[in-house]
Amino acid sequence: MFQLAHHMSGTVPDPVQAAINAQSGRFEFFKQSLTLGLAGIGGIAALFTDTTKIPAEPWARILIGAGGFLALVTVAAALFGISAYANLLAVLSKGKPVATFEAGIIRHAKLAYAGLGFAGIAFFLFGLARLLFGTAPLSADATLGLARQAIIAAAGPGADPITLDRYEAGSKEVVVNYAVGPATQKYTVHIDRASSSVTSIVHTVVGAGGTH
Repeated sequence: MFQLAHHMSGTVPDPVQAAINAQSGRFEFFKQSLTLGLAGIGGIAALFTDTTKIPAEPWARILIGAGGFLALVTVAAALFGISAYANLLAVLSKGKPVATFEAGIIRHAKLAYAGLGFAGIAFFLFGLARLLFGTAPLSADATLGLARQAIIAAAGPGADPITLDRYEAGSKEVVVNYAVGPATQKYTVHIDRASSSVTSIVHTVVGAGGTH
């Protein structure tokens, strides 16, 4: 009887603390999803700091784009999930119904889980495909070296000095301009990024109006 009376007179559990205990796992999941999603977006953003790092193959761009979109979905779902969690605690403290916010937490957790999983698959397939079938993109130094070798082969022993005029890295090709020997001679080298090979060399004699 004493034990029964003790339990009946005990304090009622705090609903806010009970919700924190029940939702703590999902809250930690949202934080981890947010971190991983932002890391994926940051990795893709790093590609645009150097255009030579952007893959030229269409399939690679599709996988990178899909991975980036799914990483963005993950971040959005995690943020909305954290917001639903905060709203849940707020309405609990006021004694209002919380079913809508509880359902929102679960819904956003599922979306973040799906986005994170599919983003991981897209990035994994991209890495695997590049490893098996792709070609590593040329660095700026490697591209310049390839262009210099092509100019030396085309101009012969008189290719000295070689001075860089312009370097332009596009999504599919790199264009390098060099002044060779006297400043009246210009060479423009086009390098295909997908095959890492020289596709054409244009020789211009400044003031003579001729190219070949």
